[in-house]
This record gives sequence, structure tokens and C-alpha cells, in this order.
Amino acid sequence: MFDELAGEQGIEFDRGCVEDLAGELSDDDAEAIVDAGTEGDAEISAEGEAIGDRVFTECVDLSSYRDAIIEQFEGDETVDADCLRDAMGDASTVEELEESMISMAFECSSLDG
Repeated sequence: MFDELAGEQGIEFDRGCVEDLAGELSDDDAEAIVDAGTEGDAEISAEGEAIGDRVFTECVDLSSYRDAIIEQFEGDETVDADCLRDAMGDASTVEELEESMISMAFECSSLDG
């Protein structure tokens, strides 16, 4: 299920990392996630939410995440995708990338297309 969701976005994850963190879920949270499926929104505990956040920050392949973001702007005349690619190249973690997204968007955008 997780592979399907990540694959749709072009984001790669370390499968072993995901499996390790999934093993930390309570039985109730794991069941809620399975019951919700790929289209649903599982109602899970705060602990389950924290584990989900960790999956994204600890298990994501930064390069594929960067590429998925840039792909969203390909063909957008107001955003310079090459500028974004260069600006994102300095980030070494998902957190760094996300913290700098707003400034990068302004640096690499123009209103005149």
C-alpha cells in the first residue's frame, strides 16, 4: 500500500526504514491504516501521527522528493524549474528542504512568465 502511494508521486522511500517504523504502530493504528486503504484518511492516535511524520522525514529519498517537487513546476512559465533545482541542491534533509521552500519559491518565480 505504501509503495503504491509513494510511487504515484515519484517519491522513493527506504523500505526497511518504513517497515521498522510501521512495526512501532499500535495494533489499533495499524488496523485503521489498513482499513482506510490508499484512498482513505485513517483516524490514528497522536503517536501514530508522529510515526507517520518520522516515515516522511527519516525514510524518504531526498533526491526523489526534490525531483517530485520540481516536476510539479515543469511547464509553469512563472517558475524557473532550473533555479529551483539549483536552490534545492543545498538541502541535505527533508526538513531543510521544506524550511527553505517559501524563499526558494520567491527566488525562482516571476510574475511576467
